[in-house]
Amino acid sequence: MMDMEEGAGPTDLPANALLAIQLEGHGIELGTVSAGTVCRYVDAFRLGLQATIEIVEAVQPVQVTGRRKRWIERMADLPLVGMESSGVRILLGTPRQDGLFAAAEHEAFGRAFELLFQSIASAAEGDAFFVNENFGLLPRWAELRLLGIVARLMPPKRGPLKRISFLRRTPEDEQRLLRITLDRQCRQLIETAIEHQQANHVSFARVAVTQSAVRELW
Repeated sequence: MMDMEEGAGPTDLPANALLAIQLEGHGIELGTVSAGTVCRYVDAFRLGLQATIEIVEAVQPVQVTGRRKRWIERMADLPLVGMESSGVRILLGTPRQDGLFAAAEHEAFGRAFELLFQSIASAAEGDAFFVNENFGLLPRWAELRLLGIVARLMPPKRGPLKRISFLRRTPEDEQRLLRITLDRQCRQLIETAIEHQQANHVSFARVAVTQSAVRELW
């Protein structure tokens, strides 16, 4: 599910927050949810963003030489700027950008951030086969990798955690907020898409290995 929102309260984003990740379900609140559950989804988003930056760099690299090693890992490690109730809401900020290659890194980060959210939004809208439709300019291996990234952001099959929501400002108007919610129905659609790829004898590992620019399949 995807909605545009305006106003204050749980739908608002503090000025220093780039996005919010909200865990929702019966008993999912501060004081009762485990730290492991919170860390799992923060880390899934971090690794997913890191993998998406790698995709963008492999497909459309910014022509800059001599950049520092491990800059992608650093850029994807967003600062934690707060936690709130209303379920459990984790607020993440914008990565620090400085040094000689800040502009190039900012460009790559921005493209990856938009691509990741487009992928999440497609899954939330029930378009489980978005890898075949919405990203026609990407090579097949990149589409498959995005499918795996989104799958790891889904809620579990069972248990109290039922929905994962992502809140961000829209690229067109920073006064408007975009809320994307992934639920168990979205998970089922993604699993069906993965099964479809496996039925067509597509090996995720084999595809990843053939791409020297991408070190591992996330």
